[in-house]
Amino acid sequence: MALSLLQVVQKMCQREGLPTPASVLTSQDDNLMQIAGLLEQVVNELTSKYNFTEFEYQCIFTSKASSDQGAIQTLAPGLKFIRPNTFWDQTRRLPMQGPATPDQWAELQALPNSNPFYAYRTYQGHLWTWPAMQAGHTMYFEYVSNYAISSVNPNTQVVTPTQYFIYDADMINIDSEVLIEGLRVYWKQQKGFDMGTRLKDWLALVANATGNNGPKPKLSMDDQELVATPGIFVTPMAR
Repeated sequence: MALSLLQVVQKMCQREGLPTPASVLTSQDDNLMQIAGLLEQVVNELTSKYNFTEFEYQCIFTSKASSDQGAIQTLAPGLKFIRPNTFWDQTRRLPMQGPATPDQWAELQALPNSNPFYAYRTYQGHLWTWPAMQAGHTMYFEYVSNYAISSVNPNTQVVTPTQYFIYDADMINIDSEVLIEGLRVYWKQQKGFDMGTRLKDWLALVANATGNNGPKPKLSMDDQELVATPGIFVTPMAR
């Protein structure tokens, strides 16, 4: 279950025997501000090293009549990496080829193009295609983001993915026990406690959470892809 910044800090304080705060980011308490900073560190540590399904997003955009399709962080906020084999030109119903390496990109631009597929790469923070795309194509890919926080504006209720906390109500899209126990470990380390054993326990908790996160594909030893094939399907008769 996802919890907010305030809820995680409250749970952590309860378990550590600390006063339970009514607010965090608007508090004048230096200890609470340190706890919020440590929680942010825990979140960023998890997003940089682990992949939870909650970090996965879809990017859908309309192509421009250009090779430069725009800033990648605008198209896909918090992009960590594009999921392999998910980038498609849905208008043409063809996959995009790539990401091209620098030498492949140089070769593509130097030689005549007779390939029906577009290639892509990221360069200088922008998404590029070759050859230049036509305008109006619906483009799609899935990606893993570094943004595990959903910031909720209290005035407009608009939700914005972000890497850092803005409001107490910001929701953290990570297993709540992983966050609470991680915050306890980080906080006690800052206070000078030896947390060797507790750190190992927390890392085991993280490994278990990532291992059970999301459905897993059926493993096959015959190297056959799970794809639909033509055939006759007969519905069994009810007895």
